[in-house]
Amino acid sequence: MTAVAIPNRTVRIRLASHRDLPHVGAIEARSFGDPWTPALFVSHLHGDVNHFIVAEVGEHIVGYAIAHAVAGEAELLNIAVDPANRGQSIGSALLDAIGAQCQGSGATEMCLDVRDSNTSARQLYESRGFVVVGRRPRYYRFPSEDAILMRVTLPFVRAKK
Repeated sequence: MTAVAIPNRTVRIRLASHRDLPHVGAIEARSFGDPWTPALFVSHLHGDVNHFIVAEVGEHIVGYAIAHAVAGEAELLNIAVDPANRGQSIGSALLDAIGAQCQGSGATEMCLDVRDSNTSARQLYESRGFVVVGRRPRYYRFPSEDAILMRVTLPFVRAKK
């Protein structure tokens, strides 16, 4: 799909395949207390409304993003960067790529849920124009926590620093 230059490395963003699933699953397990099952990842690999991308540095999968887009609206379902590779703009590259892919399939808006305590993710989303539109009490498990609902009009417009 694309290559993104970040400080001291090049990140390649491409469509996910079955061979990526063990790596994606490992990142998921290291990132979340209530990880997705392998079957959930498989179910998002194909289909007209699904978008599933991975980020590679060299031959290593370092992150992924999953969204679906239907009737002009996209939902970011899952995004994660391997803990050892965080803080290097890989999450930003994944978010930008999945947003562009959803827009290319006709989406004009994107929504997502994020843990209330996940300030780094919320800052990333806000940097792309997402705004808080609601809250889901006790949505997340392990640990139990509210979800913050966010929405943005596509394409993303990066906030000025």
